Amino acid sequence: MESAHFPPTSTPEPNADFRYELEKCRPSRSITSAESATSSVRVIGNDPEKQEPVSPKPHVDLNTPAICPHSTESEHALSREQDRVIPPADGGPGAWLFLAGCFGIEALVWGFPFCFGVFQNYYSTHEPFASESGIPVIGTCATGLMYFEATFLFAMGQRWPKFRRHCGPIGLFIIVLALITSSFSTHVWHLILTQGILYGIGGGILYAPVLMFLDEWFVKRKGLAFGVMMAATGMSGVALPFVLDWALNRYSYRTMLRVWGVVNLLLCGPLLYFIRPRLPVLHRRRPFSFAFFRTPTFWLFQIGSILESLGFFIPTIYLPTFAREILGSGKIEQTLTVSIFNTASVIGAVFAGLLTDKLHISTVIMILTIGTCGSVFLVWGLAAQINMGWTLAFCVFYGLTAGGYSSTWSGFVRQTNVDLRRMGERDEPGVGLMYGLLLAGRGIGSVASGPISENLVGKHVNGFGAYGTAFGGLVIFTGVTALLGGLGYAGRLVGLVGDQAPRTTDYGEQHEARDLEKKGGEVPREVAVTATKEME
Repeated sequence: MESAHFPPTSTPEPNADFRYELEKCRPSRSITSAESATSSVRVIGNDPEKQEPVSPKPHVDLNTPAICPHSTESEHALSREQDRVIPPADGGPGAWLFLAGCFGIEALVWGFPFCFGVFQNYYSTHEPFASESGIPVIGTCATGLMYFEATFLFAMGQRWPKFRRHCGPIGLFIIVLALITSSFSTHVWHLILTQGILYGIGGGILYAPVLMFLDEWFVKRKGLAFGVMMAATGMSGVALPFVLDWALNRYSYRTMLRVWGVVNLLLCGPLLYFIRPRLPVLHRRRPFSFAFFRTPTFWLFQIGSILESLGFFIPTIYLPTFAREILGSGKIEQTLTVSIFNTASVIGAVFAGLLTDKLHISTVIMILTIGTCGSVFLVWGLAAQINMGWTLAFCVFYGLTAGGYSSTWSGFVRQTNVDLRRMGERDEPGVGLMYGLLLAGRGIGSVASGPISENLVGKHVNGFGAYGTAFGGLVIFTGVTALLGGLGYAGRLVGLVGDQAPRTTDYGEQHEARDLEKKGGEVPREVAVTATKEME
């Protein structure tokens, strides 16, 4: 270790001891006996001939850190340094454990309201709710609020970064409270307040840090990560409809809701440990950036997403009822419609995420739009004239195509950022706000689809197949909204959306460490410490 020479009449830097302790206890460097014996001199006054020896720093055996002088301070300094080392993105134990935690949270939080078709069927045929209206509003309120509140939660997380770590426990508490209190409901409006609104608020708060931190853990594989995470909803929907239907008919809704509240507490609680940020937490408030509002790209994708979501939820709500009233199917077949749709959604979400990393986002939207419209207009529209097997085929095709729409959001944000920079904008884009607004737009569609669908049921349309039944209006509305969801592709055709976006654009860079990571992988320890100090 080099000798330390201090300038004449000067004092050491305030943090010199801190750096010295880190240098002594750094495990990656060895200190030889020759280095430790090296003497230094200090100049007295301004006369270079007047010198006095300075005692060398004591030799430290790095294999026995317990003998470090000032061990308490050294341990704290080393601990602080290690905490600031940034783990790699797109891989490694930290990234995969985080994605596993996201998968579990997504499956539990979103899987329950996405299986509301089972509750719709149960509440409409069992007292005390069978004679009341407004049952579809319960499910759409839950999913809609979870989408809609994301904008405010992302804004709060950007303004107060430490708030993000508290979202998980707060949201989990509200979810458990909502499920327990909903078990005491005796009217539909009670369920709307508890299983709908309160659950939606808690679910949104619990889910917010998942998306906030996903942007940090995955950069080049962001589309794949989104697809895997979104597939969790479909995965839980494979078996969950059967479990819920069995529990509702065996033990009643009261017992089932209470047990599900305990299940969420026991499973979500441990998973929250892995939902943590990858980058150091900023201690200062970050300003909002609304520069993306100036790009037509964002608005085309946002409007298309809202229009698509107006009809997306309708089949998942009414498929069990359609199978019972139109096809005369039994309870197993009714529940099977939701389960098969969710199974296909798993494949669709992952596939759409992979395509988003490989292709232009408008091309992915075109593929999903054509597939969704074809499955609705041709397969579901003809289902009543054929048989139950044709209806199950619709569940497969609809899940493969419409089920992957949310997995494309990382491509929306990437393309918006690329077009923004082509316009000459250099400010950091509000990535979190873009995600929040996309979620909020989907929430608008989810909430609005409840009352819209309730008014469309019974609206007969002259035609054959499902078009001539009480569900004909739902079929047409779902197909038209799916077609309008392809607005982003139309924007590219007329030149409003850029022609090409880089596949691996890191549009969420927050500081120098992340810029370096884009260029070569692991961030050096010194850079990580420096970047953290600058942010603090």
